[in-house]
This record gives sequence, structure tokens and C-alpha cells, in this order.
Amino acid sequence: MTELPVYNRTVLHDADQAPCDECLYYDAKVDGVKCTRSKVVRYDLEGTIASELDPVDLLVVADPPTAMDEHKGKYMSDKAGQEILKSLKGTGVTSFAIVPAVRCHVGDIDWFELPHEMRMKRKNAVESPLDDAKGAVLYCRDYTTRALTNLKPKLIIGMGGLAALAIGEPRTNIKVLRSEGLRPPKGLRTLSKGRGTMFTWDRSYCKTDLWAAEQMYEDLEERVPCVRETGFTTTRGDRSTIKIHHLRTVDRVKKFIDYIMSDKVEKGDSLCFDFEATGLRLDKSTKLLNVGFSLNSREDVSWVIPLYHPDTPFNITELEEVMELLRIVWIGKGAKWSRYVAHNARYETGMIKVWWDLWLGREGKKRIFDTQVMAYLGNETRKKSGIKYPYALETLARDYLGFRWYQDTKIKSKRKNLADEEGHLVDEYVGIDAAVTSRLYNTIEEQWEFEGSRKDLRRLCNKMYSDATIYAVDLQLNGQVINVDLLRNLRKKDSSITTRLREIEEFFANHNDVKEAMQLLRSGKATASSTKKKKKSKQKKRFTTSSDRKNSKFIPSVPDHTRALFWDILQLSGADKSVDKTFQQRYKHIKVVSMFQEYQQLSKLDKAYLSPMAVHLQLSGDGRVHPSFNLTSTETGRLSAKDPNTQQVVRGDTRDKKQIKSMYTVDDDMIMVQLDFSQAEVRWLGIMSGDDNLAAKYSKAMELADALKKDPTNKELQRAIKIEGDLHMSTAIDMYGLDPAECIDPETGDQTKYAKLMRQNAKAVCFGLIYGKHYKSLATDLGIEDDEALEAVEKWMGQFPDAAKYLENVDETIAEDCLARSPFGRWRRLPYAKAPTQSVANRAKRQARNTPIQAAASDFCIYAACRLREALESHPDPEIRRIRLVNTVHDSLAAEVPNNAVTLRKYMELSKKIFTDPLLVYKAFGIKANVPLAVDFDIGLNWGNVWGVDIDDDEIEEVMYNTNALRMQPPGTLNSDLEEQGLLFKQQKKAA
Repeated sequence: MTELPVYNRTVLHDADQAPCDECLYYDAKVDGVKCTRSKVVRYDLEGTIASELDPVDLLVVADPPTAMDEHKGKYMSDKAGQEILKSLKGTGVTSFAIVPAVRCHVGDIDWFELPHEMRMKRKNAVESPLDDAKGAVLYCRDYTTRALTNLKPKLIIGMGGLAALAIGEPRTNIKVLRSEGLRPPKGLRTLSKGRGTMFTWDRSYCKTDLWAAEQMYEDLEERVPCVRETGFTTTRGDRSTIKIHHLRTVDRVKKFIDYIMSDKVEKGDSLCFDFEATGLRLDKSTKLLNVGFSLNSREDVSWVIPLYHPDTPFNITELEEVMELLRIVWIGKGAKWSRYVAHNARYETGMIKVWWDLWLGREGKKRIFDTQVMAYLGNETRKKSGIKYPYALETLARDYLGFRWYQDTKIKSKRKNLADEEGHLVDEYVGIDAAVTSRLYNTIEEQWEFEGSRKDLRRLCNKMYSDATIYAVDLQLNGQVINVDLLRNLRKKDSSITTRLREIEEFFANHNDVKEAMQLLRSGKATASSTKKKKKSKQKKRFTTSSDRKNSKFIPSVPDHTRALFWDILQLSGADKSVDKTFQQRYKHIKVVSMFQEYQQLSKLDKAYLSPMAVHLQLSGDGRVHPSFNLTSTETGRLSAKDPNTQQVVRGDTRDKKQIKSMYTVDDDMIMVQLDFSQAEVRWLGIMSGDDNLAAKYSKAMELADALKKDPTNKELQRAIKIEGDLHMSTAIDMYGLDPAECIDPETGDQTKYAKLMRQNAKAVCFGLIYGKHYKSLATDLGIEDDEALEAVEKWMGQFPDAAKYLENVDETIAEDCLARSPFGRWRRLPYAKAPTQSVANRAKRQARNTPIQAAASDFCIYAACRLREALESHPDPEIRRIRLVNTVHDSLAAEVPNNAVTLRKYMELSKKIFTDPLLVYKAFGIKANVPLAVDFDIGLNWGNVWGVDIDDDEIEEVMYNTNALRMQPPGTLNSDLEEQGLLFKQQKKAA
């Protein structure tokens, strides 16, 4: 049987041959044949590049190959060996090595291919190869140890008795040894710090016994994904190992709560818990069916308390008593355990806020750990690896724990009509969820320890994500007000968007080229049509619907239609592949293409912003949308929103786009304040690199801004603000040798057109370096020659040498470790930095530059927002406590603030103080901010109509006047409309 072709094979050569020279069995012969030295062979999945001593997923210590195998350069070429290779391929191992238990093998006969009688005869002979091998294995252990030390395998399979001897296991008569916790001898210190990482199968037994072979394959399927994710083979047991205590009386509930609040629980333990409910909405329409608890020190035990399930054993009075008893647990005051652990803790935290009106653990000063977040921090790329529901509890239990009960449970769809399921089944489900959460928490902590990231990631969970969980829930519960009248107007049949869509459809219907394209499609002679005919009918239906054919109407969103028009009729190059943005930009001078582009943009406005918003508003029923803010969806740690995505920024200055943005508004007695962390990524580049020049430029800009506030009519300060107070402008002056005096237009006082162009180039270079762009890519972006772009990059780096050195160090680190780390301790693993394909490797290197900077900016904003939320919540002023944080977009934070000048100013001062405090993250993360931090404020009635404001009496008075004036206008009125009508504060003041 031939070797499977999916792995590349590398023979590893040992330099030291001394053990063979000392071996008493080296000169042994059988039938006149002398033994041969066997090699260690490494296998890497095709498409990957690895050096000889890179770590492997798996090490197989096997019986030695026959001399014939050695001659052919093949190991494990018999049937059993091939089945093992197939099993490895099926479980996703990307690299493994085979080490012979003994280095030599006498003769060219496979011991296990001999007939039983011949095998017994040779076994009893003095010169038996097996006897020789048993003696020789003691001399070969040095080679096995060396392979273990150099290759650092996560998992070891010892194939047979000789392999067990080679590794150090004293038992030799192994049939089927499924060793969950087999410990290696002390000499093999590299094996995962003494954890059980080895198990053994007798290859010959698997070959002759079908049951044993099937068991081995199941074992591999269970263990290898676990190893791939966590580095450990030890699974956390199965369903039979979990003991569930059903607390079905008030007395038993009291005893349980007394127990977990007593000294019997270990100090530093974790209380894991889970709810089963009738849905996912965070309001009292969602009924809590039960709750399950577990302790991470007792991961095989769970306690279940039934609540509002129809089969609950409690009457109404008893349920109220149980709910009050649970309040003690959620407060956590005086308990020895130090943290709560839940999977997707945002949901549990939200339901506790809804049903008990308290924030989990706040009074007891307990932290909240989320196993979903923990898994994300340990492997932030699972979402891109093709795994369905990558951070779901069931998926992680399968991959991390080898726990497959969820696939076999009778409850087929979790959280859907669970109230209709039998109570004991739902109780079993929540009990297992709690125990699995406990096991998952322990396993992930072990994974972090094994990887070396535990200190960083645990601190990130403890210092930031615990509060970020509450912050994300608070944003969701607060929701954001939507102007229903404006939404209704934008969706009417006579709205500007709908009217314009109809006009474009009429244009296409009457256009001669379009008519010709449709005739070509109906005749079946269109190149696009004939191409699709070769494909399956399902794919054909995807492109041209029956209604399209019946009405003979040109629909720009149907690929067949656009290809026939742009490719067959107009013969525009590239239309056969994709009518994308590049294509549209290239041919925007052709009216048909420009109309097509406009149609697509308008259609997107309805599909992405208007229709989803209408659906979610109808579901919420309170005039607000309540998006779910996700902590685990981006690889750099940014929050994302869904159902609906209120972070979607409608880009563009058209009236329609501004009106859509204006849907996001506030209540009648409130005003919207948006805080934006100014130039977050550039400032964090300065902080992380410690660049004094970058810090000096920002400090100078701040000094000039403060001076101008005191003397706002000073012409020199006004000019200086636009030169020295503008980082990119001052950088451009030094880069391109500009005369500062010539950069300002003497008539308008603004930057000249040429100065703005040079500023834009300097800014592009700055962000290009942060995003890891090559100078040739920058040249393309700026429309200049490659040597000019290279010179610009070198000049920028010359101005900021420490920042340049930092970026170069990042490049070196990613090339060596394939790891990017942010100052907050976030890790991003970029294994493709060593990919053989240069474009793939370069992309990983670009990500390595940007990730720590973007992650630091994001983590700082989340951390600061959490501190601001706490300060608002505990503020003595009741008006300040009315403030709601309602949305966040990357480096900005939107809030609803009571519509009075005093509260508005207090909020701005408080939030500015927190976000610009240089010591904010020093105590928690040890980060010293050498670059001054700054925030900008925009205030208005809604997201589409805001004015930039500083903390100044006159400016606040002006923007509040304008906001109230806009409030009196019909829905959809813009700031520009107020200006045209002469209703702005300055216009009214001048008129008066």
C-alpha cells in the first residue's frame, strides 16, 4: 500500500551516533543481514512550509520499519499504518513526525506479516529480532528524548510495547491502553510540563481486531481536535461523569446557597452558572425556565434550580422566595469564590439586570469571566477557520473537551420553545451547560498556561472584559431612539429614494442598448446566458428569476442582465468577471454605468438601513432599537453590533444619506453628545513607541489650542493652529521642505490648495505605515512614482525615529514568532507570516503592524467607556445619572444627555477628564502615556445633524439653540436647511 500523498516528507538527521556505537545489539544479524539505522521522519501537510525543528502537532513513536521499508523511504506502509495516517488526515493534523522505537531493525521481514507458527518459532530463538529490539530500545531512548525535546509535540502516540519502553512506560504487554493521564518520566521534561499528553495503541492489535481499530479511530477523532485547540489530550469526561443535583424544594435551595456562600467553598474558586429561557430578548417577556450552577473546583457536579418552567415544583409564593434567595448569589457579598463564569455572559448579566434589577457581582466586588470571550482571546481566528458557530458552547465543548453529548441530546434546538419540553430534560440541559462551562473555563486556563499567555489574557479578562460585559449589556438595554416618522417618510412610495429608483428603472426600460441586451437574453444567444446554461439548473435560476423573464424587465441587480448589457452589447472589458466598484469607477463617464451605480447605491440604502430598522422597531415596541453588542467578532477587539447594526455609518453627503443618519435621534428632553477619541491610532503609535518627537508635536498642538481659547482673535495663533497645531501639516512641512508662510492663504486664512495636497500625502504615509503598506502601494494610492513614495516614507521615519524603530521591531517579531501583542496584553496569532506564498505572508505582516495599534486604541476606548459608565451610575447628581450611553463606533461614544447647559457641560468635563487621563491605564496595565490624549465633541439632535463643540459657555449655548430650533422642524430637516432659512443662532443674533 502506498503512502498517502497529502503530506510532504522530510527525513531528519541526527548528528550524534554515539548510542549506536555503544549498543550491544548493533552488530546482530539474522539470516546474514545486518541491522540498519532508521531515521526520524517528519510529515507536513501539503502547502505548508516548516523547518526540521519546528514544533509538530503529533509525534508517533512506533515499532521500527522493516529493512525493505527503510530502503523504500516509507514508514507505516502496512495496512494499520496507512489507516492511522488516514485518521490523522481526517482529524486535521497539519504536522507530525514518526520516531522509531529502536533505531535498528534486523532483516527485511515485517515481524507482523509472518504466519503465527513462524512468528512463535522466531520469538523463541536466541537471535529473535524482538529480543534484540527490547534490548536495543534502552540505548535508543536518547534519540526518542531528543526528538521529544526538539519537536515539542502537543500529543504523543506510542504504537506498541516497544514504543512504551522507548518513552519510559514500564508495561510491555500492551493490548489496548487508552491512557487519559499517562505521565511521562521525569527525564522527558518537555511534555507539556508534566501533564498527561501520551496515549498508546498496539498497532498489531488494531490490525487484527476490528473493534480495537474502530476504537483507535474514535480516540483520534476525539483527541486530535482537542489537541489542535488547547494543546492537551485529556478530555473532560462525558455525560456519565456529570452528577446533577436537582434542587426542587425551597429548603434544598437554601442549603445550596448557604453552602456556596460559606467557607466550604475554596477561596479563589469560580461560580459557573447558566440560564435556560424562552428566548434571547433582554426583557421580562423572556421567562427564566431554570438556572444551573457549578464550581470550577468541582467541574463534574452541577446544581439545578427550576424557575418559571411549566413543570416547576414551586408555587408562586415559593418562586418569589427562591428568586430572593438567588439575589444573594448575584450580589455575591462575603462569598469566598472570586468570580462568576458564564458562557456568553452578556445574556446572563442582562437577564439578571432585567429580573433582579442589579448588576452581577457589583456590590460583592466579584469579576465576570465569559468562557466565550476566553476562547476568543485564546484563538481569535476561529471565526475565519470555517467552523460553524465557532464560539458556541456546544462547538467549544466538542473541540476543546471532546464532549459530544450536545450532538446526541433529545432537545434538538436550544432556546426554541424550551417551555414545551419536559422539565426534567430542560433541567438536565442547564445542569450540563453549567458543568461544561466549568470544564471549559479550566481547559482554557490550561491552554493559556501552556501557550504562555495566561498572565496577559487573564489580566485582560479581569481588568477590562469583566466591566465590558456590563457596558455592552447597558448599551443594549438603553437602546437608541429612532425617528419613526422620518423612517416612515423615507420608506414611502413617493420618497426621494423610491422615486429615484423608479426613474432609473424607467431609464433602463426605455434604453435601446438595454432592450437589445434583453432580446439577446431571451434568445439564449447572450454570452452570459450561454455560459450559465452549462451549469446546473439551480445556479441558472439564481441569476434570472421567473418574474424577470415574464415581465422582460431589466433588473440591475441580476448578474445575467448586467453581463449581457455591459459585456455583450457595450463590450466593456472586465464585465464578464465582475461589475464591481473598480469597473464602475473606470466607466463612470458612460451614462448607463453611472445610472447602474446610482441604482445599486440607492437599493443598498433601503436594504441595509431602512428595511431592517423597520423590522427591529416593530419587534422592540418602545421606539428604540436594542442591538446586541458583540465582544468576540473582530480580531483586534473592537465591539460590533447586530440586530440591527447601529454602527453602520452612512457615508456620503447626499441628502438621502444624511436623512438616514438623522433617524438615530434622542427623546424630546435629551440631546445627543458624541465623543470622539482624536487621532487615536497615531497617538497610540506614539505611546507604544515612546517617540518623543511625535509627543512633542501633539503637546505643541495642545498648547496652541489652549492659548487660542484665551485669545480667540489672535491672528498669529489662528495661523499657528493651522500649521504647528496640525500634526500632518507640520509633518508635511518638514517632509517636503515647505515654507510655512506660503502654506496659508493670506486672504482666506486657510491652508493653500498645494499645502492641503502635501498634508494629505503626509497623512497617507503616516497611516500607510501604521497599516503596514509597502511604499509601492503608497505610490499607487498617491499617484506618484515608486522612488518618490520611498523617499517620503524615509523622510517620515526620519522625523519620528522611535516610531520607525518600533515598526521595524514589529516586523522582526512577526517574522520570528508569528505573534502580535498589544500593550493591553491582547494576542493575535499570525501563523501565515511564514507562508510560502509571499502575498499571504505580506498580508500577515501588515496585520502585525496594525493589530497592536488598532487593538490598543479600541481597548483604551472600551476601558475608558467602562470607567465613564461607572462614574455616571454612581454620580451624586440625579441629572447626571439620567445620562444614557447608547452607541459606540470604534473610537467614538454616543450618549443621551438631559437638554440643559449645566448637565451638558458636566458630562463633557467628566468624560474628557476620564478619556484624557494619562494615568488611566497605568495602574491596571502599566501603560505610560507620553503622548497627550484628546477628545472632540459633536452635539446635536440626531446623528446626522451635529455641531463640533468645545467646553465653552458660548459654544454650548449656540449648539443648544440650534438643536432646539431643529427639533421644531418637520422630520428630515437638516442643519443646512436651518441655515438656508436663517434660523441658526448666529443668524438670529445678528438679526436681533
